[in-house]
Amino acid sequence: MAGGLLLSLAIFAVGDLEAVRSAFELSDCKKVIELRGLALDASRSRTGRGEIYRLAAICHFRLGQQSLADTQARASLRLAPVTGLDPFLSPPKERAWFEALVREVPPPKPQVVERVVTVTATERRQRCFVPFGYCHWQFGDHGRGAGFAVAEGIGLAVNVFGYWMARGQVGADGLVPLDRASAMQGWTAVQFLGALVGGAALVGDLWLAWEERVDALPRSR
Repeated sequence: MAGGLLLSLAIFAVGDLEAVRSAFELSDCKKVIELRGLALDASRSRTGRGEIYRLAAICHFRLGQQSLADTQARASLRLAPVTGLDPFLSPPKERAWFEALVREVPPPKPQVVERVVTVTATERRQRCFVPFGYCHWQFGDHGRGAGFAVAEGIGLAVNVFGYWMARGQVGADGLVPLDRASAMQGWTAVQFLGALVGGAALVGDLWLAWEERVDALPRSR
């Protein structure tokens, strides 16, 4: 009488799984089997549903309903596999029956979740307009940066040197003496040669001073 009252209070106060547990602890197997359906409907956990099936299977076994006990135990092991029953709660015969089913039922396969990932390649070009190979150094191309820096520096130096040497051929009256005319022409040619070398190097430097970047951007769906 007191046990039935206590069980009723437990069912009223706690959830369906706890009610099944309480009935099982009170050895009320009929109540466990009676509450099994409601408890399964209320449970959203594989572990919880597995425990409900396991307790119901033990109760069917204790009531001599072998076929129902095997069915419930297999369902339990597929939902929440365990290695055996608690030796403090189940006698040896009961544990031997359940362990035989544990060896029979394979563990559940892990759930594989597939996701499709689309990779989009985006090309970007970064321009730079700084002379003397600075942009190539910045982009990590040190060899090309050094080459353009040397070429532009030599061209500028030759141009300036030719200009000052040509200016040195002009007399105090602002005219070029006849004996310096050929030297004037030669240094003028050197001046323009330096400008040509430096200008060509500068044009090539700025023309090639861009960095190409390819970004692989994943997009999930």
